[in-house]
Amino acid sequence: MATKYARAAGGTWATDSTWSTTDGGGADTVAPVDGDDVIFSNQSGSVTVSATAPVSGGLLSLTFNGGTGYTGTITVNAALIVRGNVTLSSSMSSAGSSILIVNATANLTSNTHQWGAGLSLRTATMTLQDAWVLPSKPLATASSTATVNGFSITAAGLTIGANLQGSTTVTLSGGTWSATAGTMENSLTIAGDVTVSGTVAFANDTLTYSSGTVTTTGSTLSLGDSVTLNTAGISWNNVTCTSTSVTNNSLLTILGTLTLPNAAITFSGTNGFTTATLANTTLTGNRTTTLTQTNTYTVTTSITAAGNGANHLTLASSHGTNRVPFVFSGGTPPSLNLVRATRLDSSGGTVIYTNDTITDSLNWAAPVTGGSMWIFS
Repeated sequence: MATKYARAAGGTWATDSTWSTTDGGGADTVAPVDGDDVIFSNQSGSVTVSATAPVSGGLLSLTFNGGTGYTGTITVNAALIVRGNVTLSSSMSSAGSSILIVNATANLTSNTHQWGAGLSLRTATMTLQDAWVLPSKPLATASSTATVNGFSITAAGLTIGANLQGSTTVTLSGGTWSATAGTMENSLTIAGDVTVSGTVAFANDTLTYSSGTVTTTGSTLSLGDSVTLNTAGISWNNVTCTSTSVTNNSLLTILGTLTLPNAAITFSGTNGFTTATLANTTLTGNRTTTLTQTNTYTVTTSITAAGNGANHLTLASSHGTNRVPFVFSGGTPPSLNLVRATRLDSSGGTVIYTNDTITDSLNWAAPVTGGSMWIFS
């Protein structure tokens, strides 16, 4: 619609006198509205967003690189909404308690500036022209699926309100990873002190631990589709699988419950898992959990996984002849219902009872009936 320049005097975003139709010009227009292009240049002063801007819709573009580059400060204390390209300046400053919302197809360019407010990506496809850093605020999603491609984003937290997908690697330098809806489907690296809050969903990519203390108390990590985990250094609280493939390239450690899906699932990679409890969701058919033969899988407290009705759960080695180490290290032997054991070596722990088929498995037994039992060892 129109191009608006922030004036040298700066001021409050919603105040008409903050804006000009020319770079370095006088107050000859109104505050930016839906569809305007907004430019901050070396002739612009500091501006504070104290009410949602624009009042409705979104800016067509937002540029801080006018002239020789903006050197003032933009303080975002209310939502700043853009439905197009965003370009920052290496010489600018930014701060604030609120967020920059990008809700349409856009190119995002940081020019090495570290954005001091939050960033929310919504609905459309965004392409990073360089790396983005949010040193003190989270990256967020909302409304519907956002796709972000190219380079990387480092943020102090991740708030998922809708699916986030694409080729961009996201790194958490601190803060909280939480979700109200949706799934994180970009590659995610944890490289700082991070708290995992509530239930968070991750799918279709690689989750990596690099450094820091990760607090998972009371949380659940939900794994969907095919995921790769490099999370040695994190003790997860609960992990729920809806996925069909989990690749563990480091030991997966779970303090609470690992819940298997109502689907066939394969645990592959170079490492197994250790979990306090092994459970599963209610089966609607025969399901097989396949464990890579060269890894060790340990349950320390209880196995509540079970079949139901005509539906059987099979725990099986990935190898056609070799057994996989599957160890129950709890004190009281579990007695499983409709769970089949296929080429499992459980000799390193307590005997496991099942009322279902035992095939070439060690330290598995039929339940005691009439004072006798069979133990396969």
